[in-house]
Amino acid sequence: MQPDYRLLILIVMAVLVMMRTTEDPSNPPVNPPGTVTQVTFIYEKDDSVPPRAVQDALRDLNEADILASAIDKDVSNGQGDMPEQYKIALDAAAGKLPCLVVQAGDKILRVIEDPTAKDVEEAAE
Repeated sequence: MQPDYRLLILIVMAVLVMMRTTEDPSNPPVNPPGTVTQVTFIYEKDDSVPPRAVQDALRDLNEADILASAIDKDVSNGQGDMPEQYKIALDAAAGKLPCLVVQAGDKILRVIEDPTAKDVEEAAE
């Protein structure tokens, strides 16, 4: 009488499938084209500050894993350079302050002048 290996084979196959579908933090999933990845509220600090409701809406987007920031148009890092992650948004905002720049990776999806908290909330749609 020969042993039946079917159950063992099924268990091994199930383990292999589970190993392949487990998320690997070193290899995050790629967002489909057009998926909002970054929302930036850009303003002139001498003229205004982001309204509290806009700041709250940006925080909500961050909690939804969308990079959301409020920055001054003259933002710089410790070396006096413009941070790389804001260059595209700042270029799109030229002459439209305050504004909200919505991006999918390096692609600008839209620029909203004088945005409200509702505009920020709807940015991820």
